[in-house]
Amino acid sequence: MTLKLFARAIRDTAGARLGRRPLMMAMLGRPGEVAAFTAEEDFESMRALEAAAPEWRNAMAARSLFSLLRYKPVKVAGQVRIPLLRYPGGHFSAYRGEVFEHMVADEIAFLSEHLRARSSAAT
Repeated sequence: MTLKLFARAIRDTAGARLGRRPLMMAMLGRPGEVAAFTAEEDFESMRALEAAAPEWRNAMAARSLFSLLRYKPVKVAGQVRIPLLRYPGGHFSAYRGEVFEHMVADEIAFLSEHLRARSSAAT
């Protein structure tokens, strides 16, 4: 599968240099399918989210695969000067279920605390 992904990405990158439209590929698929993300958990999350976003397409330009491979947030995480919240689960866990509920509760608590502090300082 990896060879098929890279073949599509290379073909799409070459096409981009020739001014061609993007060659689309699946963003999410089941394990063993040709897609950028193939964890079963990610696929199931996508299926659940489709009902809430019927216009969303499971597609991405194959050339985007190269930028995904270069994306390494852990390399710069130490430079971030704001609180980092880390939660268990895969990439799409933040959109539904227990992880989503935990994240929303943490965000509400954070915003409530800091907005209340700002509001008190302004008066």
